[in-house]
Amino acid sequence: MKHWFALILLLAAALLAMPVFAENADFVKSVFDALTAKGSSYTESKALYDELFPGLECEENLKDDGFSITFRGSVYMAGSWDFTREGDYLTLTINSDDYIGYAMVSFARKAVADCCGMNEALLNAYLAGLGALRLENPWFLSETDYAAGTTKLSIYAAGPYDMKELDQMALSGEVLSSYGVSPLDAEVISKTVNFGKLSMVISGSAESVTILLGEYGRLDGLAFRSLKAAVKYLKPAGWEAFEAEYAELADTETAAYSVSLEAEEEAVGALCPEPFEGYGYALIRFGPSGS
Repeated sequence: MKHWFALILLLAAALLAMPVFAENADFVKSVFDALTAKGSSYTESKALYDELFPGLECEENLKDDGFSITFRGSVYMAGSWDFTREGDYLTLTINSDDYIGYAMVSFARKAVADCCGMNEALLNAYLAGLGALRLENPWFLSETDYAAGTTKLSIYAAGPYDMKELDQMALSGEVLSSYGVSPLDAEVISKTVNFGKLSMVISGSAESVTILLGEYGRLDGLAFRSLKAAVKYLKPAGWEAFEAEYAELADTETAAYSVSLEAEEEAVGALCPEPFEGYGYALIRFGPSGS
């Protein structure tokens, strides 16, 4: 009996610690608190703005149906942005060329991720994947009024996103092309693609290239299919041997290429200074001696 009582207490404590949205609950304050919390993206950026723009004043106000952010005291950062609750969404209407307004939406979306316990990197790459695949996106809506020159942005904020399309999001030549990545040639490039659960950094040329492949959670069949498709599309030196020989995720070293499934922290950091939390990474090299 004592064991059951202890278990109930542990479960209750866990539930209290979770960012849970009850049905029809007012989520506005939760998002506002996350937005303005110490260490949040918005708070840290605001501190940077204070250094860059002397005299800047930043004010945040919580309202019954939303919240506002106002910057004043600087000609470069002046403005006011009013987020309003509309059903399950937080909406903001801005001039279509208001780049600071887009940044405010990004901060609000990060706050929603924090409230809902969602990994921000995964969330952003998931939303990017929906766009790349032209799939329906009920989570982040954009509606432009060309006559008025305004854009209305709506963030779903009433609970965690199901992200049911994640396992459909395998990298392909078509996806890489949509991200501005072309088959390799003599030019040295550095490209990053964040797509669904996957993150890929491509650094080098056709003669010698390093690929950092990350996947949320751990590398699995999705990462394998994506790597095979990406190499076939990029066509680095030695890609034919890779296409013919590499049949499963495994550490491998050949004269043409090498694969390390547990990339060392230093090697990951060299290509991705701020690796995503919760991701597993592999390092793939093509070129002389696979390096």
